[in-house]
Amino acid sequence: MKPLKNRFVQEGVVATLALVTPRTAHALAVALVQVANTSADPVPNKDVDSAGRHPFASSCSIADGNQECFLPAVPANTKYVIQTLTVVLQAGTTPAPQSLGEFQTTAGGTTATVANFPLVNSGGEFGSATESLTAYADPGTTRLCVVQTPTFLPSSVLTCAITGYTVRLP
Repeated sequence: MKPLKNRFVQEGVVATLALVTPRTAHALAVALVQVANTSADPVPNKDVDSAGRHPFASSCSIADGNQECFLPAVPANTKYVIQTLTVVLQAGTTPAPQSLGEFQTTAGGTTATVANFPLVNSGGEFGSATESLTAYADPGTTRLCVVQTPTFLPSSVLTCAITGYTVRLP
């Protein structure tokens, strides 16, 4: 096929295509390219659930030998995405006994243990652990932090903290 060299012929081909193409396609093509984006009236384009926009931190602490604490409930219409868990056990004795931590949360209506971990003791009366994880918590639910020790520690203090971000639900 020979390329069209005559400008008059080229314009005729374009005009013919314009006539045989449906008008709705023309209107749609015109509508899709008309965007008014000024500094006074910008087009919204924020990711409202971006992790950096809605960080949260929550903690619980309990003393007198109790080795479990419940973190505050997740607010209504919100889901927690938990990314870090920190547990500190002040045993009240030196050295602190070898202990195991456990973290439970409810996601999708099911409560499950999402982390099991040993607490590290450097020879003092403290045992601690920091875990990176990805866990979820449903609106209105609480999360449980537990430390299991081989003996009862009547003067122990347990502190649990979580950090992450929230996702708004409709």
